[in-house]
Amino acid sequence: MKVIVESLGVGPRSSPGRRGRPATSLRRICNSVWYRIRAGCPWKAIPATDELANGSTAHEWFKRWTEAGVFAPLHLVLVALYVEDGRARLRRLGIDCTLVPAPLGCEGSGPNPADRGKEGIKVSVVVDEAGVPLAVHVAGRTSRSSSC
Repeated sequence: MKVIVESLGVGPRSSPGRRGRPATSLRRICNSVWYRIRAGCPWKAIPATDELANGSTAHEWFKRWTEAGVFAPLHLVLVALYVEDGRARLRRLGIDCTLVPAPLGCEGSGPNPADRGKEGIKVSVVVDEAGVPLAVHVAGRTSRSSSC
């Protein structure tokens, strides 16, 4: 993750002569994001340690990276490494999708005819035999299942 974030130029930088707090290290921010993803805890519940950044700082960087599109190429790299390493079990794949409400709307959201036209999105996932996500597709709720 650190390499991709650095290659996209969206990591923290400390400027010489800059006042205020020193920039948090990229490694601590990445560790905090991974901790939050694994633990499923709120951002504020990330413990204060030498290895993890403050939850608010990690959340701010997570939002920046989401806007910069860091996670799609990161996922592709991780899946490629997983397959190259020989750990991917591709004999059987699982495909599933879910409808997620988006009450405030978002890019790609659409009305759901089965839910009184409320805004939402459809998230489709392909996993290997171990349940590791190999592909994720987000579309408007009205898209047909055959397009997943």
